[in-house]
Amino acid sequence: MSDPTQFPSFLRPFGPAAIERIAAASSHPIHGALQFQVRAEPLVVPRRIYCRPSLLAQWADRVQGDERLLIQALATRHWDGHVRERHLRSILPFQRDWLAAFVVQLLGEYVVEIAQAILASIDELDSALYGAFVKENPGFMATTERRVVSYWNCYYRHAGYKYREEYPAMVALRAIQRMAQ
Repeated sequence: MSDPTQFPSFLRPFGPAAIERIAAASSHPIHGALQFQVRAEPLVVPRRIYCRPSLLAQWADRVQGDERLLIQALATRHWDGHVRERHLRSILPFQRDWLAAFVVQLLGEYVVEIAQAILASIDELDSALYGAFVKENPGFMATTERRVVSYWNCYYRHAGYKYREEYPAMVALRAIQRMAQ
């Protein structure tokens, strides 16, 4: 397997080791990559990971600080939406510019409960950090908005959210976009 990941300098001391651990314990190869910029440095993480949730929790429990947050953030890339949501809730209270990448990415997915969790925490997000992320990642933000619209149209337009601007992922995305103004 070629490692598709890349970490900014401030995550390099533990990022590659976390990915190696996840890859070694995965039932499927890590594939695909999500690319962001954080402080003008690339952050490239897997689209999905496929290891046991209990291992992710054990690894996170063994470390502290940003290393722990990174493992929890990487767990938001898990194939199981319940695991993604649980780990999202664990990182939402923390104010790190690089966590914005993981939070915003989840808005462009199909699990409305995850979008609702982000929306419920929107007032606690650091506007300066999220605003900087939005400004630094215009292409990613545009793609995320297209994905939000697509999932709303396909799954939620006729299931409780008649208007796109009422769909929780769109409401949260609009709030995050305003943080850049």
